[in-house]
Amino acid sequence: MASFSNIRKELLKIEKFYSEKVNYYSETLEILKEKADTLTTQGDEKGLYHIKQSFVELFRRINLLEGYSFLNYTGFNKILKKHDKQSKLKLKKIFMNNYILGAVFADTSNLKELLGKVEEIFSTIFENGDKLKARRQLLKKRGEFKLDKKSFYFGMAIMLLCSLILWATLGFIKCLETLTLPEEKLLLATLRCYYPAGLLCLLLWTVGWTAMIWSKNRINYCYIFELDPKNRMAYHNYYIEATKLSLVTSLSLLLFLLDNGKNFKPRSRYYPLLVLLYMLLKFVNPLKRDFYLSRLFIIKILFNVVISPFGRIRFVDFFVADILTSLAKVFTSLLSVFCLFGAGFFEGRCDIPPWLTGLVAGLPLWFRFVQCLRQYYDTNKKVPSLLNSLKYSLSLVEYFIPTT
Repeated sequence: MASFSNIRKELLKIEKFYSEKVNYYSETLEILKEKADTLTTQGDEKGLYHIKQSFVELFRRINLLEGYSFLNYTGFNKILKKHDKQSKLKLKKIFMNNYILGAVFADTSNLKELLGKVEEIFSTIFENGDKLKARRQLLKKRGEFKLDKKSFYFGMAIMLLCSLILWATLGFIKCLETLTLPEEKLLLATLRCYYPAGLLCLLLWTVGWTAMIWSKNRINYCYIFELDPKNRMAYHNYYIEATKLSLVTSLSLLLFLLDNGKNFKPRSRYYPLLVLLYMLLKFVNPLKRDFYLSRLFIIKILFNVVISPFGRIRFVDFFVADILTSLAKVFTSLLSVFCLFGAGFFEGRCDIPPWLTGLVAGLPLWFRFVQCLRQYYDTNKKVPSLLNSLKYSLSLVEYFIPTT
């Protein structure tokens, strides 16, 4: 059958790759051993340090190859099981016995032997024969966040951010003490313009914290969300971006408070506007920098969410749509900002039609509603697809009942 022919082709590719890697790692181990012996004789400490790192990297790669072997074995097993379930045939056991169990990658004893050799050589050269200590060194996880200039600047930015927040808080208290009641209303109306930036700052900090927990607990979220491991943002990158946005927002708010200590000035409207422009430029920046591929990935997901009933639905699309439902306050705050800038900014009033507020807040719920319907169309499973669609439809009704 064509399906088994394709499986055999993939099996040959995997066997070839696995055999080449085993041979390459065996040769690399011999080369590293010879270099380490030579450098030990010469007493070259710097060269030995680099060789030591090469041993650690080799050990890591062999472990990855072992995981690759297990992953492919499990994959073939599940594919054949799925085939038997759908075709009502019993070919899994025959194929596994004739092809998979006899494959090169199915037996990882050669890799375990190679790992043992690496440990023995490493312990002899670098740890005076202490295999337990050598294993600890070889299994040491590579840190994602190294102490470099970026780390230093990040720490300085955090200190500056804390200072700005404290300064802005004191300025806000001082303004409340000196301003009259109408001017206090103007101040509170202006603070509404900072809601979107503040909530997005909180979102970035939370995402960074979540990614850090996943990384520390070795949860492969790149696989779960179909991210490219080479181009993904590490958790400290989220912290850095959150710090930048927090600094811009705090600085803008501080300048606004300092500029309007006693009365409001016409140029006051531009301080919150600068924050919104920074957020927009940061997200749609066409230059291939500042995590361009990550931003492009998010834009594609948002597009998939918008066309949910007609496009492919993946787990990451569900996840992002769920986040959007939690950002309803951000969208309604942006609506208030546009209204305040459009009319009545300095009067501190903004009359938004209730139906428009309901529409903006209900759009994310609509996206989730049609995603659930599309999931039911694709899988024909009433649970949980139709139950979830009912939940979101009732939420939509709750948004629009007050507007009728």
